[in-house]
Amino acid sequence: MKKNLIRIAVLTMVITMLSPLMMVKADEVEVEYWEDIIFIENKMNELLNENPEIDDERLNELLIVYLKSEEFVQDKYYSGLVTFSYLPQKYQALNSEEKKLAVAHPLQAAKVYNASQKAESETKKHWGRNGLNDNSDAFRHCIWNMFMTIDIGAVAAEKWATAHEYNSSNSLEKTMDLYNNRIGRLNTPTPQDVYTSYPIMLLPELAVQRSLSLTKNGSLRRIVNGKIVATNSVK
Repeated sequence: MKKNLIRIAVLTMVITMLSPLMMVKADEVEVEYWEDIIFIENKMNELLNENPEIDDERLNELLIVYLKSEEFVQDKYYSGLVTFSYLPQKYQALNSEEKKLAVAHPLQAAKVYNASQKAESETKKHWGRNGLNDNSDAFRHCIWNMFMTIDIGAVAAEKWATAHEYNSSNSLEKTMDLYNNRIGRLNTPTPQDVYTSYPIMLLPELAVQRSLSLTKNGSLRRIVNGKIVATNSVK
């Protein structure tokens, strides 16, 4: 009898916790966090596996349909996904401009998210941290924009990078970030650079080396004592 009462109590608690989610409608669900983009990326890979010849326009259309479906609701609320980022929690939520881009261009969103993860990883690898307003911060913004430019083009990369700074309340940090973003896009290696590089390197490898050089030779910007100054090689 006691065991049955315990089971009933636990079941009641679970139902109480889940009931608000069970009432969620697909058209009410938003893309709110960067981790939501993972679901888009997973769906993208699923669609590509089903049809490797699908073009980007059609793929984007299908991803838009996915974002309005019950499948996305299930993924968002019941997947139990746990993600890891080197950056503080406050950077995990999408701002209003990023949300607009993600809903209109989910395919780009998946690629932008992937680029951000690679940028964080490379920053950690080469600078030992993902810092704020320092050389590692400048490098991260630069390489992120290079990776985005390689994947979605400079025009789209600029839209996403600028949208990311939309809610920035610190004008000095915003100026720094936008500057480093632009330098990254302007110096993104091209396929032609792959053929002329020595030793031969793939585009992402070239991007990393260029970003490191730009950081160490003072082409990027950081903040020291409340002023924007040139970067250097100090880790």
